[in-house]
Amino acid sequence: MEKRVSKRVKTHQLARVCGKMGVVRNLSSRGLEVSTAFLPKSRNIDISFEISGKEVKITGTVQWLRRKNSLRSLNQLGIFVKEAPIQYYQFVDSLANLA
Repeated sequence: MEKRVSKRVKTHQLARVCGKMGVVRNLSSRGLEVSTAFLPKSRNIDISFEISGKEVKITGTVQWLRRKNSLRSLNQLGIFVKEAPIQYYQFVDSLANLA
């Protein structure tokens, strides 16, 4: 099995994925996993969430998708981070140091 280049850190962060509600489940400097009720129309997506009270916007590409068929389950998206501000990388590093 192939190992990840960057260690993923588990989190539970409310987010907006293409303007719709979602939850960031884990993240790293290169990617993140998001759960959301909607399916994006494009592989290119925008994600925003708060870090220390400030909104951080990330652009990414959907690398994988797990669809859930039950009414209460969310779809899981694996996102490759294309662009993110320095605050995002600092946040990831701070979480990784706590783990």
